[in-house]
Amino acid sequence: MKVLFLVTGVGYGDATREHANIVALLKRDKKNRVFIGCYDNSYEYFKNKFPTIKISGYKMPGRNLRFQLANFMSKNYNLPFTWVSSALFLKNKLSRFKPDIIVSDFEPVEMPFSEIPQAVIRKDVVAGLVIHEWQLIYRDAGLLPVIDLGTWWQQRTHLPLPLGLNVIKKKLKRTTAQQVATVFRDSILYGFAHQDQAVAYAMKYGRGIDPNRARQFIGMYVNEDSLTLSKPCREALKELYGQAHEAGLIPKVPRLNIIEPLKK
Repeated sequence: MKVLFLVTGVGYGDATREHANIVALLKRDKKNRVFIGCYDNSYEYFKNKFPTIKISGYKMPGRNLRFQLANFMSKNYNLPFTWVSSALFLKNKLSRFKPDIIVSDFEPVEMPFSEIPQAVIRKDVVAGLVIHEWQLIYRDAGLLPVIDLGTWWQQRTHLPLPLGLNVIKKKLKRTTAQQVATVFRDSILYGFAHQDQAVAYAMKYGRGIDPNRARQFIGMYVNEDSLTLSKPCREALKELYGQAHEAGLIPKVPRLNIIEPLKK
């Protein structure tokens, strides 16, 4: 049996308790294998004892471990992002280990993105990552931000935030790819020229937002950067892929082959 242990790094209590569990597990069956993901004190405790990888976790300010919200948030403002990146990092590193059981101090909860805000409001979960329309309306529901990942990215990189790309198979060749890119561009330009009709059409697929918010939301995802991949956008992609490679999420930084639409 292969077991993955995820251990918090605040103090040594969690580490020593899990150590006892690991020893008991290995004594019961010598064929059992363990792998540990941990951080801070727990990482220092385990790194020379068992196969271990370092992940990200929250930090408690001060040595007295007294919880103070302002201090905690100042030390952990990027926690949602680091949890997501740690999850992806673990998934990549453990692709060969393939644990049968995961033992964790934390229990991430998966659910459709549209259900996350209500789950937080009901206190089913302590926090959640909101996307799409809820970026604009979470305050209306009485929710407060822990961190805005878009702002975090821009403050850190001073670049646009890459959200998605249109891609096409290489076997279709550049001529076809340029024709497709041209159709995309012309469609966007038509939407710019007929915004009222475009917003009315998009509202059919909206999730509880008014026309003004819908227009704002659409503008976040369809704008001048959608027409052509500008130099800052290309730099942002390189930065994103570079960080992914550094975190071990992708084997190498890919070469970007940008297809521009045909000139009018």
